[in-house]
Amino acid sequence: MIAQHPQVERLLCGHLHRPMQRRFGGSVVSICPGTSHQIVLDLDEAAPAHFNLEPAGYVLHRWHSEQGFVSHNAVFGDYEGPYPFYDVNGLID
Repeated sequence: MIAQHPQVERLLCGHLHRPMQRRFGGSVVSICPGTSHQIVLDLDEAAPAHFNLEPAGYVLHRWHSEQGFVSHNAVFGDYEGPYPFYDVNGLID
C-alpha cells in the first residue's frame, strides 16, 4: 500500500518500546521508544522477549518544506551539563 504512494516520506509509529527505523514500501518507517520500559535489543530471532529499564524516550519530528523530516531522539531525565566544547583558549580536552 505504501509503495503505491511515492509522496509518503515517512511512516511514523509509536511506541513499540524499542526505537527502530527501516526502509518499507519505498519509504521509511520510524518507531518511537516507549515512555516506560524498553524491549531488550537482541538480534537473535530465536531469543525470548525481555524488557529492561532503559530510560524512557521520545522523538521530536519537524517538517521542513525544503528538507523534509528532521527527527530528534531524546530520553527523559535530568543529566549533568551542558558543558562547553570550547573556552577562550580553544577546544577543551
